[in-house]
Amino acid sequence: MKNKILTTLFSLFMAFSALAAIKCGLPELIESKSPLTLSRPVLSYYYDSDNFRVWYNLTGTNAIPGDDNSPADGIPDWAQFATEYLERARALLVDTLEFRSPIPDSSILPGLSDVGGDDRTDVYFLDMEFYGMTYLDTMLSGGVGPAFLTIENDFEAASFPEYIGREHEALAVTCAHEFFHSIHYAYGSNSSWIWWMEATAVWSEERNYPDVNDYLNYLPAFQNSPEAGLNNNSPAGRFYGSCLFPMFLTANYGDPVINAIWELVPVNNVYPAIFLWANGIDLNTKELYGDFAHWNLLVGENYNGYGYSDAALMPLPKITPLDSVTGPLTSSGGAIYVEIPSYSDGGVWAEWSPLDSLSARVHALTNVGTDQSDTTLEIFGHADTIPGAWRYDGIYATLANLAAVPTAPAQFGRLLTGPAPSAKVEIPHNIVNLPPYPNPFVYSEAETLYIPFSAGENSAIRFTVWTTDGHLVYEQIGMASLGYHLTQHGALTWIPQNQSGNRLAGGIYVYYLNLDDVTYTGKIAIVNN
Repeated sequence: MKNKILTTLFSLFMAFSALAAIKCGLPELIESKSPLTLSRPVLSYYYDSDNFRVWYNLTGTNAIPGDDNSPADGIPDWAQFATEYLERARALLVDTLEFRSPIPDSSILPGLSDVGGDDRTDVYFLDMEFYGMTYLDTMLSGGVGPAFLTIENDFEAASFPEYIGREHEALAVTCAHEFFHSIHYAYGSNSSWIWWMEATAVWSEERNYPDVNDYLNYLPAFQNSPEAGLNNNSPAGRFYGSCLFPMFLTANYGDPVINAIWELVPVNNVYPAIFLWANGIDLNTKELYGDFAHWNLLVGENYNGYGYSDAALMPLPKITPLDSVTGPLTSSGGAIYVEIPSYSDGGVWAEWSPLDSLSARVHALTNVGTDQSDTTLEIFGHADTIPGAWRYDGIYATLANLAAVPTAPAQFGRLLTGPAPSAKVEIPHNIVNLPPYPNPFVYSEAETLYIPFSAGENSAIRFTVWTTDGHLVYEQIGMASLGYHLTQHGALTWIPQNQSGNRLAGGIYVYYLNLDDVTYTGKIAIVNN
């Protein structure tokens, strides 16, 4: 959550947060045991939508942008866009996914004009260093209560330089984030929930506005310390990077999983709620977190078309040297990643000697452009082998812990690795004379032409297409990695177009495939119907 502390009482937290680049006030508020309640601000104007009342000023420190163009009706566009963003978030979270509705202030405090006077959720635009903050009017039994939102009034360039020219994107994700906090207060409030509150609030940002990608700002803090628990906020802001966990859950088990876990949280707390949900669908939580740790490895340069939708944009996790792997993992939700040497043309074996029952695996990863599928092996308590290690771009071991108690330490023994010389897979040589497919290529029946080949080493590759009278129409130059590139996953691809992206006329074309000093000339028939 991206929040600002509004009172003098919290000024020290604000100063610390600014230095530490924290964009949220709620973690500091809960961890310091400061009250979550606050008297409501007093602003001059309001604008209503079906479920929200936004309060604003047009002059002074808290003034919102005064543009009134969409439509020109006397109501600032900023206020109207805010209600659109809020209504969109409510429609998804409450109406579609059936999270609890925020507790209406009028039903708890009837007749008080300073709480809005009706069942709408109130939102106040204030000049803040943070993006927003959601407060309770009063705390009832179980920590539940009616809440109101405070949101930065204009996301000015001085405090939010990353959103220059994109102020409405900042407003959109903040509305999605803070509104979910008002839902959270319908379940309760507890200091041990804070990581899950923030993780799911950031998940709400991405779920409502996937093109903004504000959550990517939080991932370095998470990936740079993967051994820390999901509920660990060191370094500052790491809570928000824990959004990867609900993102992983919904990608694999659907959106309703987040609601299902939240319904279990008030009675059981967060980690036991995750276990209860998993047990309810016969899912082993050790394997669940092992899969999650694997997804967090398949990012950045390790991305191979599998995992998070934005995986290619995400930072890699920290890699721990083999001789630095020591136990225990002190927090549930921690993971250790170790890169394993490939040991020439043979294979590798790895084993984690067991103490606690954790997820221990070895992953052999390939990037897009090779035929080999990723290989994942369980290495807990027994050695397992990956043959032909040269086929992979990286081999990593991971140890991951998801205990029902957040602070439960996970003890583990030694990670052993070594060569498996007998586990060889023949290294290919340069082959460029394999027929492309489909050939003939019919525009109405296919989208991509595949040109298979194999490479005996990492090599420069050049593919050119010519008309039969010698005019160059297309050229592609790149690098080919050692290995077989025969299937649609690994072969060189071409959408039959010229260099300008225009469809080719039907007919016969000549192509040249050059791999280092080996060249092949072939023909492709194009049918344009």
